[in-house]
Amino acid sequence: MPGHCVSPTVLVLTDDPALRDILSTSLLERGLRYQASDSYDDVDINFCLIIAGPDKSATEIGFRLREIGGIPPCILLLRNETTDANPIRCCRCKTLFLPMDIFHLPQALDQLLAFHD
Repeated sequence: MPGHCVSPTVLVLTDDPALRDILSTSLLERGLRYQASDSYDDVDINFCLIIAGPDKSATEIGFRLREIGGIPPCILLLRNETTDANPIRCCRCKTLFLPMDIFHLPQALDQLLAFHD
């Protein structure tokens, strides 16, 4: 995971308990620690990665990160459908948001782990 992380922990941000269970299983299978939350208040730069469910807003996450300052983590925005899967870079906080179909998450995690090993 990126070098600016204080702890190699992933934030799972969603109100959906079923999605939270799926994500926690996927992360644990890959040996990753995580913290699950449904609150934007838990968004912080100390996470290596933030995985936000379809019920969470990129705008709200960006506002929170801009308030905190510092180098933001990469954020995977899980969406039920991704008509435009191009990365989005916030012009204010420089956060990289990567929209992705929920079903592509396991492959994305494997690619991130392979890249940062």
